[in-house]
Amino acid sequence: MLFYSFLLSILDVSISVVFIILISRLRIRLFRKTTSKIQFFKTSHKHSWIIPFNFLILIATYHIWSGGIKDFAFFTMMLLIILSNIDILTYFLPLEPFFTLIITILLQIHTAQQWSEKSIGFLSTAAILYLVYIISNRSEQKKEIGFGFGDVIYGSCLGMNLGWYGGLYSISFGLIISGLYAAILMLLGKEKDSRIPLSPFFLVGLAIYERIIK
Repeated sequence: MLFYSFLLSILDVSISVVFIILISRLRIRLFRKTTSKIQFFKTSHKHSWIIPFNFLILIATYHIWSGGIKDFAFFTMMLLIILSNIDILTYFLPLEPFFTLIITILLQIHTAQQWSEKSIGFLSTAAILYLVYIISNRSEQKKEIGFGFGDVIYGSCLGMNLGWYGGLYSISFGLIISGLYAAILMLLGKEKDSRIPLSPFFLVGLAIYERIIK
């Protein structure tokens, strides 16, 4: 399990880098301009902890994706991690990969009850996170918004995948831990130079829910 998780960690980070390059090139071709929010090459040297982070998340959620490539839950977990990696490397969550993520979640639905649970999970987390997004936008005076719309979609996908109960636990833990992290940065006097990607904290919340609460 440990060796398999380590290999997947390297693979996830590699795929994330490829996604960043492909999305950047696609947007340049479509819109004839660069996407200023994607600044991977300027920030990647600061994120040497990304592979250990992937490894720990994979270990904590092993029972979710252990079914392998024959299971859509495997692809869902990998996509959640890849999107989180993109957020870590670029401080930006592009919309394009979310279409694939939503499809992998929908392909796991087989009964009317599952449709109901996942719909409620999506809508409940989306409503809460969108409210946080609106408040964040109104209170944020800088040009860089700390809570982006990509975070709303990411958390909503967690709610769709886990149901309302697991989704709300995951995003709640994620928001609390990210707040504590931001407070530590503030105490250290580093908040002015630090941007915090939220999706990794949502993943940590998912891991806590799966290992402790569930």
